[in-house]
Amino acid sequence: MNTTTKTQNNMPIAILSAVIMWALVFLGLYSANILKKPENYEMCDTGGPAAWALYYFYFSAIGGGIGAVYETYLILIGKPYVEETIPWVPKTRGYIAGYIFTVSTVFDCFMVFATSEADFLNRI
Repeated sequence: MNTTTKTQNNMPIAILSAVIMWALVFLGLYSANILKKPENYEMCDTGGPAAWALYYFYFSAIGGGIGAVYETYLILIGKPYVEETIPWVPKTRGYIAGYIFTVSTVFDCFMVFATSEADFLNRI
């Protein structure tokens, strides 16, 4: 199978991947806006949502946006999943994976910690 056929076969999957990433960006921003509504944080008595909860959604939207823009660019130039198109991207993919893991782990730790120290976390 030559490279052109392989690229053509990957195009529908790449488009689906880009659509999912853009949907995740929207979901992150939408979730942050929901969290900022007073009815969702009034019981915390802090005057606003906890930063650790709010910023998780913003960081997720930023990370998803980077991936969505890059995947969309590769689709538009006809090279889905050809990561070597931009020389610095393969090197940074590991950093992005680390970023996602770190953000998710910190959020999960705060959620576990919140069960016993909710007053403390609501003030962060």
